[in-house]
Amino acid sequence: MSTRGVLVVAVGLVVLGGAAAGIGPASAGAAPTIGGPSVVGYYDRVTLTGTTPAPDQAVTVYFRSAASSTYASSRQFTSDSSARFSLSYFERQSLYYYAQVGTVRSTVHRTALVVATCTVSAPAFTRVALAGFQPRGWHSPQLTDFASMSASANGVWAGAAVTFNQSSDATVAVIRWTGGSRATVLNTFTYRGGFPVLGENSEASVSVAGVTHSGAVVAAVAGTSRAVANQMFQGFVWANGQRYRLHAPSGWSVHPTGVYGLSGAIVGWVRNGPTSSATHSYAVSWATPTSPLTKIAEISAGYGSSVSADAAGDIAYVDVNQHSQVHISGADYPLTGPHGENGEGRLFSGPGTHFYGSQYGPIVRWNVQYPSASGIRPERTIAPRDDTLWIAAAGGRGDVVVGWDAGKQHLRTSYGAYRALPAEPSLTGGVAPETAINENGTVAFTSTKDSLVHLLRCTR
Repeated sequence: MSTRGVLVVAVGLVVLGGAAAGIGPASAGAAPTIGGPSVVGYYDRVTLTGTTPAPDQAVTVYFRSAASSTYASSRQFTSDSSARFSLSYFERQSLYYYAQVGTVRSTVHRTALVVATCTVSAPAFTRVALAGFQPRGWHSPQLTDFASMSASANGVWAGAAVTFNQSSDATVAVIRWTGGSRATVLNTFTYRGGFPVLGENSEASVSVAGVTHSGAVVAAVAGTSRAVANQMFQGFVWANGQRYRLHAPSGWSVHPTGVYGLSGAIVGWVRNGPTSSATHSYAVSWATPTSPLTKIAEISAGYGSSVSADAAGDIAYVDVNQHSQVHISGADYPLTGPHGENGEGRLFSGPGTHFYGSQYGPIVRWNVQYPSASGIRPERTIAPRDDTLWIAAAGGRGDVVVGWDAGKQHLRTSYGAYRALPAEPSLTGGVAPETAINENGTVAFTSTKDSLVHLLRCTR
Protein backbone atom coordinates (compact mmCIF):
# COMPACT_ATOMS: atom_id res chain seq x y z
CA MET A 1 0.00 0.00 0.00
CA SER A 2 3.02 2.29 0.23
CA THR A 3 2.77 3.15 -3.47
CA ARG A 4 -0.65 4.62 -2.87
CA GLY A 5 0.75 7.54 -0.85
CA VAL A 6 -0.72 10.63 0.54
CA LEU A 7 -0.21 12.66 -2.63
CA VAL A 8 -2.58 10.34 -4.47
CA VAL A 9 -5.18 10.83 -1.77
CA ALA A 10 -4.77 14.59 -1.76
CA VAL A 11 -5.06 14.94 -5.53
CA GLY A 12 -8.32 12.97 -5.35
CA LEU A 13 -10.01 15.43 -2.99
CA VAL A 14 -13.48 16.59 -3.95
CA VAL A 15 -14.76 20.04 -3.00
CA LEU A 16 -18.31 19.76 -1.72
CA GLY A 17 -19.06 23.30 -0.52
CA GLY A 18 -20.72 24.18 2.77
CA ALA A 19 -19.71 23.07 6.26
CA ALA A 20 -20.99 20.92 9.09
CA ALA A 21 -23.29 22.43 11.72
CA GLY A 22 -21.44 23.85 14.70
CA ILE A 23 -18.47 25.32 12.75
CA GLY A 24 -18.91 29.03 12.31
CA PRO A 25 -16.75 31.44 10.27
CA ALA A 26 -13.47 32.51 11.82
CA SER A 27 -12.97 36.13 12.79
CA ALA A 28 -11.17 38.38 10.33
CA GLY A 29 -7.42 38.04 10.77
CA ALA A 30 -7.77 34.76 12.62
CA ALA A 31 -6.36 31.41 11.50
CA PRO A 32 -8.44 29.09 9.32
CA THR A 33 -10.04 26.08 10.95
CA ILE A 34 -10.52 22.53 9.73
CA GLY A 35 -11.76 19.32 11.31
CA GLY A 36 -13.18 15.87 10.68
CA PRO A 37 -13.55 12.41 12.20
CA SER A 38 -10.69 11.16 14.35
CA VAL A 39 -11.06 7.45 13.44
CA VAL A 40 -12.50 5.94 10.24
CA GLY A 41 -12.59 2.59 8.44
CA TYR A 42 -10.53 1.71 5.39
CA TYR A 43 -11.89 3.41 2.26
CA ASP A 44 -14.61 5.20 4.20
CA ARG A 45 -15.62 8.50 2.65
CA VAL A 46 -14.16 11.18 4.91
CA THR A 47 -15.55 14.73 4.93
CA LEU A 48 -13.49 17.59 6.35
CA THR A 49 -15.13 20.95 7.07
CA GLY A 50 -13.62 24.29 8.03
CA THR A 51 -13.69 28.05 7.88
CA THR A 52 -11.53 30.86 6.54
CA PRO A 53 -10.97 34.21 8.24
CA ALA A 54 -13.16 35.91 5.63
CA PRO A 55 -15.62 34.84 2.93
CA ASP A 56 -14.48 33.87 -0.56
CA GLN A 57 -10.87 33.22 0.41
CA ALA A 58 -8.46 30.81 -1.24
CA VAL A 59 -7.59 27.93 1.05
CA THR A 60 -5.18 25.02 0.63
CA VAL A 61 -5.32 21.79 2.62
CA TYR A 62 -2.09 19.87 3.19
CA PHE A 63 -1.78 16.17 4.05
CA ARG A 64 0.91 13.75 5.14
CA SER A 65 0.80 10.09 6.09
CA ALA A 66 1.76 8.91 9.56
CA ALA A 67 4.87 7.34 8.06
CA SER A 68 6.05 10.54 6.35
CA SER A 69 7.36 13.92 7.52
CA THR A 70 6.46 15.69 4.26
CA TYR A 71 3.11 17.29 3.51
CA ALA A 72 1.68 17.13 -0.01
CA SER A 73 -0.63 19.85 -1.24
CA SER A 74 -4.14 19.26 -2.49
CA ARG A 75 -5.80 21.52 -5.00
CA GLN A 76 -6.58 25.01 -3.95
CA PHE A 77 -10.18 26.19 -3.75
CA THR A 78 -12.26 29.04 -2.34
CA SER A 79 -14.52 29.25 0.70
CA ASP A 80 -18.15 30.24 0.18
CA SER A 81 -19.95 33.47 1.09
CA SER A 82 -20.25 32.26 4.69
CA ALA A 83 -16.47 31.64 4.87
CA ARG A 84 -17.05 27.89 5.03
CA PHE A 85 -15.52 25.10 2.98
CA SER A 86 -15.88 21.34 2.81
CA LEU A 87 -14.01 18.57 1.02
CA SER A 88 -14.08 14.79 0.93
CA TYR A 89 -11.90 11.82 0.00
CA PHE A 90 -11.70 8.05 0.49
CA GLU A 91 -9.34 7.11 3.32
CA ARG A 92 -6.61 4.57 2.59
CA GLN A 93 -4.20 5.33 5.43
CA SER A 94 -3.95 7.43 8.58
CA LEU A 95 -3.40 11.10 7.67
CA TYR A 96 -2.34 14.36 9.30
CA TYR A 97 -3.74 17.54 7.75
CA TYR A 98 -4.10 21.28 8.15
CA ALA A 99 -5.58 24.22 6.22
CA GLN A 100 -3.68 27.32 5.15
CA VAL A 101 -4.86 30.75 4.03
CA GLY A 102 -2.00 32.92 2.85
CA THR A 103 0.74 32.24 5.40
CA VAL A 104 -1.62 31.45 8.28
CA ARG A 105 -2.18 27.80 9.19
CA SER A 106 -4.81 25.98 11.15
CA THR A 107 -4.13 23.50 13.91
CA VAL A 108 -2.88 20.12 12.66
CA HIS A 109 -5.41 17.30 13.02
CA ARG A 110 -5.27 13.56 12.37
CA THR A 111 -7.68 11.03 10.93
CA ALA A 112 -6.60 7.51 11.91
CA LEU A 113 -7.68 4.16 10.50
CA VAL A 114 -9.45 1.64 12.70
CA VAL A 115 -6.98 -0.97 13.91
CA ALA A 116 -7.44 -4.64 14.72
CA THR A 117 -5.34 -7.17 16.62
CA CYS A 118 -5.03 -10.34 14.54
CA THR A 119 -3.69 -13.79 15.35
CA VAL A 120 -2.88 -16.73 13.09
CA SER A 121 -3.57 -20.28 14.22
CA ALA A 122 -1.45 -23.37 13.79
CA PRO A 123 -2.50 -25.53 10.80
CA ALA A 124 -6.23 -26.13 11.05
CA PHE A 125 -5.66 -29.74 10.03
CA THR A 126 -2.66 -31.81 8.98
CA ARG A 127 -1.81 -33.72 5.83
CA VAL A 128 -2.35 -37.02 7.65
CA ALA A 129 -6.03 -37.06 6.73
CA LEU A 130 -5.17 -36.51 3.07
CA ALA A 131 -2.57 -39.24 2.69
CA GLY A 132 -5.18 -41.90 1.91
CA PHE A 133 -6.14 -40.44 -1.46
CA GLN A 134 -2.64 -40.32 -2.99
CA PRO A 135 -2.14 -42.65 -5.98
CA ARG A 136 0.62 -45.19 -5.38
CA GLY A 137 4.11 -43.95 -6.22
CA TRP A 138 3.32 -40.23 -6.12
CA HIS A 139 5.50 -37.71 -4.33
CA SER A 140 5.32 -37.29 -0.59
CA PRO A 141 2.57 -34.80 0.26
CA GLN A 142 5.05 -32.92 2.42
CA LEU A 143 6.75 -31.82 -0.80
CA THR A 144 3.97 -31.18 -3.25
CA ASP A 145 0.41 -30.91 -1.95
CA PHE A 146 -1.56 -28.01 -0.56
CA ALA A 147 -5.07 -27.38 0.73
CA SER A 148 -7.44 -24.42 0.63
CA MET A 149 -10.90 -23.54 1.90
CA SER A 150 -13.55 -21.69 -0.09
CA ALA A 151 -16.79 -21.88 1.93
CA SER A 152 -18.09 -21.97 5.48
CA ALA A 153 -21.43 -22.20 7.30
CA ASN A 154 -22.48 -23.10 10.86
CA GLY A 155 -19.05 -24.34 11.89
CA VAL A 156 -18.48 -26.38 8.72
CA TRP A 157 -15.63 -25.46 6.35
CA ALA A 158 -15.23 -26.91 2.85
CA GLY A 159 -12.58 -26.72 0.17
CA ALA A 160 -10.08 -28.88 -1.65
CA ALA A 161 -6.66 -30.45 -1.29
CA VAL A 162 -4.25 -31.31 -4.12
CA THR A 163 -1.40 -33.75 -4.69
CA PHE A 164 0.74 -33.64 -7.86
CA ASN A 165 2.87 -36.39 -9.40
CA GLN A 166 6.13 -36.02 -11.32
CA SER A 167 4.23 -35.31 -14.57
CA SER A 168 2.23 -32.55 -12.89
CA ASP A 169 -0.89 -34.68 -13.00
CA ALA A 170 -3.09 -33.78 -10.05
CA THR A 171 -5.50 -35.55 -7.74
CA VAL A 172 -7.95 -33.11 -6.17
CA ALA A 173 -9.88 -34.04 -3.03
CA VAL A 174 -13.06 -32.25 -1.99
CA ILE A 175 -12.71 -31.88 1.77
CA ARG A 176 -14.94 -30.99 4.71
CA TRP A 177 -13.64 -29.84 8.10
CA THR A 178 -15.48 -29.22 11.37
CA GLY A 179 -12.53 -28.94 13.77
CA GLY A 180 -9.81 -31.21 15.07
CA SER A 181 -6.68 -32.30 13.24
CA ARG A 182 -8.34 -34.21 10.40
CA ALA A 183 -10.38 -33.16 7.38
CA THR A 184 -12.89 -35.53 5.80
CA VAL A 185 -12.27 -36.44 2.14
CA LEU A 186 -15.64 -36.47 0.35
CA ASN A 187 -14.44 -37.30 -3.19
CA THR A 188 -11.33 -37.29 -5.37
CA PHE A 189 -10.79 -36.39 -9.03
CA THR A 190 -7.67 -36.75 -11.21
CA TYR A 191 -6.54 -34.39 -14.00
CA ARG A 192 -3.56 -34.49 -16.32
CA GLY A 193 -0.88 -31.80 -16.13
CA GLY A 194 -1.42 -28.35 -17.59
CA PHE A 195 -4.99 -27.77 -16.38
CA PRO A 196 -5.84 -25.39 -13.53
CA VAL A 197 -6.99 -27.49 -10.61
CA LEU A 198 -7.66 -24.79 -8.02
CA GLY A 199 -7.46 -21.06 -7.73
CA GLU A 200 -9.25 -17.89 -6.74
CA ASN A 201 -10.95 -15.91 -9.50
CA SER A 202 -10.42 -18.63 -12.14
CA GLU A 203 -12.32 -21.51 -13.75
CA ALA A 204 -10.68 -24.34 -11.83
CA SER A 205 -11.23 -28.05 -12.38
CA VAL A 206 -12.78 -28.36 -8.92
CA SER A 207 -14.52 -25.36 -7.38
CA VAL A 208 -16.36 -25.67 -4.05
CA ALA A 209 -19.38 -23.38 -4.29
CA GLY A 210 -20.71 -23.41 -0.75
CA VAL A 211 -21.85 -25.14 2.40
CA THR A 212 -25.58 -25.38 3.13
CA HIS A 213 -27.15 -24.55 6.47
CA SER A 214 -27.32 -28.29 7.24
CA GLY A 215 -23.64 -28.84 6.36
CA ALA A 216 -23.90 -30.26 2.82
CA VAL A 217 -21.02 -29.35 0.47
CA VAL A 218 -21.68 -28.13 -3.10
CA ALA A 219 -19.06 -28.05 -5.88
CA ALA A 220 -18.60 -27.71 -9.63
CA VAL A 221 -16.36 -30.47 -11.00
CA ALA A 222 -14.86 -31.20 -14.41
CA GLY A 223 -15.09 -34.96 -14.74
CA THR A 224 -12.09 -35.68 -17.00
CA SER A 225 -9.19 -33.88 -18.64
CA ARG A 226 -11.14 -33.83 -21.90
CA ALA A 227 -14.05 -32.25 -20.03
CA VAL A 228 -11.71 -29.57 -18.69
CA ALA A 229 -10.50 -28.82 -22.22
CA ASN A 230 -14.10 -28.43 -23.38
CA GLN A 231 -15.06 -26.55 -20.19
CA MET A 232 -17.73 -29.14 -19.37
CA PHE A 233 -18.63 -29.43 -15.68
CA GLN A 234 -21.01 -31.28 -13.39
CA GLY A 235 -22.57 -30.05 -10.17
CA PHE A 236 -22.37 -32.26 -7.09
CA VAL A 237 -23.74 -32.13 -3.55
CA TRP A 238 -22.37 -34.25 -0.71
CA ALA A 239 -24.95 -34.67 2.05
CA ASN A 240 -25.63 -37.33 4.70
CA GLY A 241 -22.92 -39.61 3.38
CA GLN A 242 -24.25 -39.55 -0.20
CA ARG A 243 -23.34 -37.72 -3.39
CA TYR A 244 -26.07 -36.11 -5.50
CA ARG A 245 -25.70 -34.80 -9.03
CA LEU A 246 -27.51 -31.56 -9.79
CA HIS A 247 -30.16 -31.94 -12.50
CA ALA A 248 -29.72 -30.40 -15.95
CA PRO A 249 -30.54 -31.45 -19.52
CA SER A 250 -28.20 -34.08 -20.96
CA GLY A 251 -25.02 -32.64 -22.44
CA TRP A 252 -25.19 -29.38 -20.49
CA SER A 253 -22.33 -27.98 -18.42
CA VAL A 254 -23.36 -27.33 -14.80
CA HIS A 255 -21.67 -24.80 -12.51
CA PRO A 256 -23.08 -24.22 -8.99
CA THR A 257 -21.67 -21.00 -7.53
CA GLY A 258 -23.37 -20.59 -4.14
CA VAL A 259 -26.01 -21.63 -1.63
CA TYR A 260 -28.66 -19.72 0.28
CA GLY A 261 -31.46 -20.09 2.81
CA LEU A 262 -32.23 -22.67 5.47
CA SER A 263 -33.51 -25.15 2.87
CA GLY A 264 -30.14 -25.61 1.18
CA ALA A 265 -31.15 -23.99 -2.12
CA ILE A 266 -28.36 -23.69 -4.70
CA VAL A 267 -27.61 -21.01 -7.29
CA GLY A 268 -25.34 -21.24 -10.31
CA TRP A 269 -25.24 -21.24 -14.07
CA VAL A 270 -25.49 -23.77 -16.90
CA ARG A 271 -24.44 -23.87 -20.54
CA ASN A 272 -26.20 -25.94 -23.20
CA GLY A 273 -23.06 -27.66 -24.49
CA PRO A 274 -19.28 -27.16 -24.94
CA THR A 275 -18.07 -23.58 -25.26
CA SER A 276 -18.77 -22.13 -28.73
CA SER A 277 -20.47 -19.16 -30.32
CA ALA A 278 -23.63 -21.27 -30.71
CA THR A 279 -24.09 -22.12 -27.02
CA HIS A 280 -26.05 -20.15 -24.45
CA SER A 281 -25.60 -19.76 -20.71
CA TYR A 282 -28.27 -19.22 -18.07
CA ALA A 283 -28.42 -18.21 -14.41
CA VAL A 284 -30.32 -20.97 -12.60
CA SER A 285 -31.27 -22.27 -9.17
CA TRP A 286 -32.08 -25.63 -7.58
CA ALA A 287 -34.50 -25.64 -4.63
CA THR A 288 -32.87 -28.79 -3.23
CA PRO A 289 -30.01 -31.06 -4.36
CA THR A 290 -32.53 -33.32 -6.11
CA SER A 291 -34.82 -30.65 -7.61
CA PRO A 292 -35.00 -29.75 -11.31
CA LEU A 293 -33.26 -26.52 -12.25
CA THR A 294 -35.16 -23.25 -12.58
CA LYS A 295 -33.95 -20.78 -15.19
CA ILE A 296 -33.61 -17.18 -14.00
CA ALA A 297 -32.27 -15.44 -17.13
CA GLU A 298 -29.78 -15.83 -19.97
CA ILE A 299 -26.39 -14.46 -19.02
CA SER A 300 -23.46 -12.95 -20.86
CA ALA A 301 -20.78 -15.43 -21.95
CA GLY A 302 -17.79 -15.33 -19.64
CA TYR A 303 -19.71 -13.95 -16.66
CA GLY A 304 -20.92 -17.20 -15.13
CA SER A 305 -18.81 -16.70 -12.01
CA SER A 306 -20.80 -13.52 -11.34
CA VAL A 307 -23.99 -15.50 -10.65
CA SER A 308 -24.47 -15.36 -6.87
CA ALA A 309 -27.19 -15.22 -4.24
CA ASP A 310 -27.67 -13.46 -0.94
CA ALA A 311 -29.10 -15.10 2.18
CA ALA A 312 -32.68 -14.30 1.11
CA GLY A 313 -32.30 -15.98 -2.29
CA ASP A 314 -32.00 -12.81 -4.39
CA ILE A 315 -29.85 -13.75 -7.39
CA ALA A 316 -27.38 -11.42 -9.12
CA TYR A 317 -26.10 -11.96 -12.66
CA VAL A 318 -24.80 -10.17 -15.77
CA ASP A 319 -27.35 -10.36 -18.60
CA VAL A 320 -26.75 -10.86 -22.33
CA ASN A 321 -26.47 -7.09 -22.77
CA GLN A 322 -23.69 -7.11 -20.16
CA HIS A 323 -25.78 -5.26 -17.61
CA SER A 324 -25.69 -6.17 -13.92
CA GLN A 325 -29.05 -7.34 -12.58
CA VAL A 326 -30.50 -8.76 -9.38
CA HIS A 327 -33.53 -11.08 -9.45
CA ILE A 328 -35.80 -10.38 -6.45
CA SER A 329 -39.18 -12.10 -5.95
CA GLY A 330 -39.57 -12.77 -9.67
CA ALA A 331 -38.57 -9.28 -10.89
CA ASP A 332 -35.23 -7.97 -12.17
CA TYR A 333 -33.60 -4.74 -10.97
CA PRO A 334 -30.39 -3.15 -12.29
CA LEU A 335 -27.36 -2.90 -10.03
CA THR A 336 -25.80 0.43 -10.93
CA GLY A 337 -22.57 2.27 -10.28
CA PRO A 338 -22.31 5.32 -8.01
CA HIS A 339 -23.75 7.60 -10.70
CA GLY A 340 -26.47 5.30 -11.99
CA GLU A 341 -24.38 3.62 -14.69
CA ASN A 342 -25.21 -0.01 -15.46
CA GLY A 343 -22.52 -1.58 -17.57
CA GLU A 344 -20.41 -4.70 -17.84
CA GLY A 345 -20.18 -5.33 -14.13
CA ARG A 346 -18.28 -7.87 -12.10
CA LEU A 347 -20.37 -9.33 -9.27
CA PHE A 348 -19.30 -11.23 -6.19
CA SER A 349 -20.89 -13.27 -3.43
CA GLY A 350 -23.76 -11.72 -1.55
CA PRO A 351 -24.18 -12.65 2.13
CA GLY A 352 -26.98 -11.11 4.15
CA THR A 353 -28.90 -8.70 1.90
CA HIS A 354 -25.75 -7.46 0.18
CA PHE A 355 -23.86 -8.01 -3.06
CA TYR A 356 -20.38 -6.83 -3.96
CA GLY A 357 -19.07 -5.82 -7.37
CA SER A 358 -17.99 -3.00 -9.65
CA GLN A 359 -18.89 -1.08 -12.77
CA TYR A 360 -15.32 -0.45 -13.98
CA GLY A 361 -14.78 1.72 -10.95
CA PRO A 362 -14.30 1.11 -7.24
CA ILE A 363 -15.49 -2.13 -5.68
CA VAL A 364 -18.82 -1.36 -4.03
CA ARG A 365 -21.49 -2.97 -1.88
CA TRP A 366 -25.19 -2.97 -2.78
CA ASN A 367 -27.97 -3.41 -0.24
CA VAL A 368 -30.87 -4.99 -2.17
CA GLN A 369 -33.35 -5.05 0.70
CA TYR A 370 -35.27 -2.12 -0.82
CA PRO A 371 -35.10 -2.48 -4.63
CA SER A 372 -35.96 0.30 -7.04
CA ALA A 373 -37.05 -0.03 -10.65
CA SER A 374 -34.70 2.80 -11.57
CA GLY A 375 -31.74 0.84 -10.22
CA ILE A 376 -30.10 -0.08 -6.95
CA ARG A 377 -27.15 2.21 -6.31
CA PRO A 378 -24.17 1.23 -4.13
CA GLU A 379 -24.51 1.54 -0.38
CA ARG A 380 -20.78 2.15 0.10
CA THR A 381 -17.35 1.63 -1.46
CA ILE A 382 -15.02 -1.19 -0.38
CA ALA A 383 -11.82 -0.71 -2.38
CA PRO A 384 -10.51 1.86 -4.86
CA ARG A 385 -10.76 0.23 -8.28
CA ASP A 386 -11.51 -3.09 -9.99
CA ASP A 387 -8.80 -3.60 -12.62
CA THR A 388 -6.62 -5.75 -10.34
CA LEU A 389 -9.03 -6.37 -7.47
CA TRP A 390 -11.77 -8.80 -6.62
CA ILE A 391 -13.71 -9.96 -3.57
CA ALA A 392 -12.12 -13.27 -2.64
CA ALA A 393 -14.59 -13.99 0.17
CA ALA A 394 -17.45 -12.23 1.96
CA GLY A 395 -19.05 -12.91 5.33
CA GLY A 396 -22.58 -12.31 6.54
CA ARG A 397 -21.73 -9.51 8.97
CA GLY A 398 -19.82 -7.46 6.36
CA ASP A 399 -16.25 -8.77 6.55
CA VAL A 400 -14.62 -9.17 3.13
CA VAL A 401 -11.32 -10.45 1.78
CA VAL A 402 -10.07 -8.23 -1.04
CA GLY A 403 -7.72 -9.95 -3.49
CA TRP A 404 -5.11 -7.70 -5.09
CA ASP A 405 -3.17 -10.35 -6.99
CA ALA A 406 -1.80 -13.84 -6.38
CA GLY A 407 -0.68 -14.21 -2.79
CA LYS A 408 -1.59 -10.62 -1.78
CA GLN A 409 -4.94 -10.37 -0.09
CA HIS A 410 -6.36 -8.10 2.59
CA LEU A 411 -9.15 -8.48 5.13
CA ARG A 412 -11.47 -5.51 5.56
CA THR A 413 -13.37 -6.19 8.74
CA SER A 414 -17.01 -5.23 9.21
CA TYR A 415 -15.85 -2.35 11.45
CA GLY A 416 -13.35 -1.00 8.89
CA ALA A 417 -9.95 -2.36 9.93
CA TYR A 418 -7.73 -3.33 6.99
CA ARG A 419 -5.11 -6.04 7.49
CA ALA A 420 -2.90 -7.86 5.02
CA LEU A 421 -3.31 -11.63 5.07
CA PRO A 422 -0.10 -13.66 5.40
CA ALA A 423 1.40 -14.59 2.03
CA GLU A 424 -0.25 -17.40 0.08
CA PRO A 425 1.42 -19.59 -2.55
CA SER A 426 1.04 -18.81 -6.23
CA LEU A 427 -0.78 -21.54 -8.13
CA THR A 428 -1.01 -22.39 -11.86
CA GLY A 429 -1.39 -19.24 -13.91
CA GLY A 430 -0.34 -17.00 -11.02
CA VAL A 431 -3.68 -17.19 -9.21
CA ALA A 432 -4.04 -17.38 -5.43
CA PRO A 433 -5.56 -20.31 -3.54
CA GLU A 434 -9.19 -20.10 -2.47
CA THR A 435 -10.04 -18.17 0.70
CA ALA A 436 -13.05 -18.53 3.00
CA ILE A 437 -14.56 -16.41 5.75
CA ASN A 438 -17.21 -17.38 8.29
CA GLU A 439 -20.04 -15.46 9.92
CA ASN A 440 -17.73 -14.31 12.74
CA GLY A 441 -15.09 -12.85 10.42
CA THR A 442 -12.57 -15.70 10.81
CA VAL A 443 -10.57 -16.19 7.60
CA ALA A 444 -9.24 -19.55 6.38
CA PHE A 445 -6.21 -19.05 4.12
CA THR A 446 -3.38 -21.17 2.70
CA SER A 447 0.05 -20.25 4.05
CA THR A 448 3.25 -20.25 2.00
CA LYS A 449 5.06 -21.62 5.07
CA ASP A 450 3.54 -25.09 4.86
CA SER A 451 0.84 -24.98 2.10
CA LEU A 452 -1.76 -25.79 4.73
CA VAL A 453 -4.89 -23.99 5.91
CA HIS A 454 -4.57 -21.57 8.82
CA LEU A 455 -7.16 -19.38 10.52
CA LEU A 456 -6.81 -15.60 10.89
CA ARG A 457 -8.87 -14.08 13.73
CA CYS A 458 -9.07 -10.35 14.38
CA THR A 459 -10.46 -8.37 17.31
CA ARG A 460 -11.02 -4.66 17.55
